[in-house]
Amino acid sequence: MHDDLYDGMAEEIVEGTELLLSRGWTADRVLSEALVEGMRIVGIDFRDGILFVPEVLLSANAMKAGM
Repeated sequence: MHDDLYDGMAEEIVEGTELLLSRGWTADRVLSEALVEGMRIVGIDFRDGILFVPEVLLSANAMKAGM
């Protein structure tokens, strides 16, 4: 899911979230280990100048879709 989040793929994030929940993950675990961790990677690349604001916004919208 980190790659899909990084690429801003909202539909894939929704599917991934539903899959993890169906496999017994708690909502808290999905949030912390999949979504927040993926955004941490996005933040590091933004800090390092690899990503720019539009890409970060796409990732944030994908995360929101998965919540």
